[in-house]
Amino acid sequence: MDTREIIKQFNLNVREYVRHRGDEQLSNIQRSLQILSATSDPNIFDFTNKDIVDFFVNLHELMYTVELNSSVMWAAVSVLLEACHNSNTRERLIHTFKFTAILTKLLKYDKQYNEKNVITMKVLQELTYGIKISWQEAHLGSLISILTKWIVDSDQELILLSLGVLVNLCFKNVPAVYTLMRSVDIKKFIKIILKLQRNNDSLRVQVCKLLIILQDVAGGVPDPEICIYIKSTCPTLIEGLRSGSACLMRHVVSFFKEIVSNPKSNQVLSNYKNFGSDTEKLLSSIKDEDTSLECICILMDYFCCIVKLDIVQLEEFYPRLLQFALRWVSVEDISKDSLKLISCIVSKKNSLPEKHPVAKIVINTLEEHISVILLILESKDIGLITNEKYDKLTALLRLLSKLLKEPKISEAIISSLKQIDLEKLFLPLKTPLLKDTNLFQEPIYTFFVQALYFLTELAEKETSWFLMYRELLRERQLQMVLSVALYTGPEEIKKKVLALTGTTGFSTDSLSILAGCMFELNKLIIFSPTEKKGEDPKTSSVSSISPMDINPLMTVTQEGYLNNLLERYENAANKNDNLMTSSLIELYQFKIASLNQNLRCMQTSQEAADLRSTRLQHSLALTSSEVSRLHQLLHIAQQSIENNAQEAAKFSARSLDLESQIQSCHNKYEQVLQSLKSKTRIISEQNEQIDQLKSKINENENIILQLKDKLHEMDKTVEALNKEKAALEESLEKTVSESQKENENNLKKMGTLKKEIMAQSDMITELQKLNAEKETEIANLSKELLEQKRTRERILEVAMGKL
Repeated sequence: MDTREIIKQFNLNVREYVRHRGDEQLSNIQRSLQILSATSDPNIFDFTNKDIVDFFVNLHELMYTVELNSSVMWAAVSVLLEACHNSNTRERLIHTFKFTAILTKLLKYDKQYNEKNVITMKVLQELTYGIKISWQEAHLGSLISILTKWIVDSDQELILLSLGVLVNLCFKNVPAVYTLMRSVDIKKFIKIILKLQRNNDSLRVQVCKLLIILQDVAGGVPDPEICIYIKSTCPTLIEGLRSGSACLMRHVVSFFKEIVSNPKSNQVLSNYKNFGSDTEKLLSSIKDEDTSLECICILMDYFCCIVKLDIVQLEEFYPRLLQFALRWVSVEDISKDSLKLISCIVSKKNSLPEKHPVAKIVINTLEEHISVILLILESKDIGLITNEKYDKLTALLRLLSKLLKEPKISEAIISSLKQIDLEKLFLPLKTPLLKDTNLFQEPIYTFFVQALYFLTELAEKETSWFLMYRELLRERQLQMVLSVALYTGPEEIKKKVLALTGTTGFSTDSLSILAGCMFELNKLIIFSPTEKKGEDPKTSSVSSISPMDINPLMTVTQEGYLNNLLERYENAANKNDNLMTSSLIELYQFKIASLNQNLRCMQTSQEAADLRSTRLQHSLALTSSEVSRLHQLLHIAQQSIENNAQEAAKFSARSLDLESQIQSCHNKYEQVLQSLKSKTRIISEQNEQIDQLKSKINENENIILQLKDKLHEMDKTVEALNKEKAALEESLEKTVSESQKENENNLKKMGTLKKEIMAQSDMITELQKLNAEKETEIANLSKELLEQKRTRERILEVAMGKL
């Protein structure tokens, strides 16, 4: 089953369980929670899913309802821990849904319970990072009390987590600091934690942060301690990378940022000479196959922080840091942080001289890898885009804007960048893909504003981009996004939108559309649907009735008895009599009892008020989500109405054309009707001819029947002939087979005869040769004989002459 369906089913089951408390619903709830806690994709908890707000509200209600040690409760804790891996979701859980009070109830000061305490503390550490506490919440006292006990007892399993949660609670939260100061002897507590951190770099981070928070009591962190902390930053980060402790690394980096932002620490930072060697160690300690992506993300944040510092010894590490960032730029979960680190390096490179060797290496490296960076734009999935994806694309476009200022890389970007890839980025605005998302969310309108800003820079270099930019500004949906950015965006986004209105492609027509969208949006927006992260909600007017009026300190009888004692005390004091010690003790006990009773009443009232506040905040979150969804639906409906109006205008023009066509068709119809009448007459005449032909056909049919009978008789004759033919064929086959056998015998005889003929031929050939030879010999002998005859004749003639 799809995770979205599981979340919907969970919401239904929780509502049913809250009403009926059935075991079947509880088992279904537990099954859903186990599936969600086993997921490896934290994006399922992203608030682009419209059911997630309802999911966390129902999860809070479920955890408040079920027993503390039930399996359902711990399954819910596992889901919370998994949801914290999504940074945007974690911030909403901290500031909106407030699970801290419920998780506090799960903590037990018992060593046998430490395994579950560790799990709960991990979730608490995630859900208290950056928390804002504006009043004395009911669970705060018990939570801080148990945290300080674990710290004082030096419980090795929980001390680091306890310090982390305590620092999160007290950081910029005065009520938590006051609660801590009431829970322990603060000076003794500071001495204890200072002893704990001496040989532990991980604890030193938390202790230093706590000393800064309690600087009015502890006097802040002395410069030597800051120097020690800076030295321990690198080993602590390496340890965090090795153990995969993202929380520890987050605390280290956040405290380092505080030191950097504190003007008093500038001298200590400038005197520290080992930033280069620390960076070398950190880069060497990273192993791709073992390192947690969240830890890599935090490490990149640290690198961004130190790159922004004016440290000369770090300049030689810019190329290696760039290679490190490029190695992770294609990884979905940390691509955004990689792009931010690359942007920081590019910004610092601009402060170097043009011919500086580091600047050349940085530019050459970026030129080699620009195709890898641009691959992020070539997304095949143009469906529902999460806020994480919008943030990543925004970081990418900011980086490309900086790189366009480099002539060498600018050419590579323009030659490699495809117009169709940028058009795909704006495609969600032209399709109903944003129906299930919130157009008023900051990541969405920030991305589209940055995309337009990037297009203006491209438009200065090529005309085709200018034409694309001008066409996009004619889209009403995009102008609606700009108007939302002007209404609800931060100062930087407002500046960029106003800067866009001054560009060449922003025509008067585009300004008119923007003004119309802002006018429509003014009617839609009752309040800003965006929820600022970490921002405290505005306090409403408080009733003038004090808690003392609701829960009096004493009953009427106790108050009367106390008044009598006070009168006796005043009379005795006036008479300078000795006051009985027992009366004073009794008076003190009454006061203590009344204070304890009031404390219990106030604690109960505060818990109820906290729960009511949390539920109201949940209701506000649900309402805000619903209002945002309705705003989006109303926006889509308005777009549909405008589109329908345009379609109606087209249809009206089309109807006029159709009317003229109908009139011409009517005239043609009259002509056709006249021709039809004339042709009807011809048809009637032809019908008569048809009747005559039909009679002839009937006669022919009778003849056909007679012929069929004859044909049947002939078929029988043919059948008999076929039988005779079959018999003849059989006899013929026998004859043929016999002939074939005879032929085979003849062929064999012919073969032997051929062999004999060949032999005789050979003999004849030889005899002919012999004959030829003999004839040659005879010819030779004949010549010789003739010669001899001639010779003899000459001899005879000679002999006869002598006689």
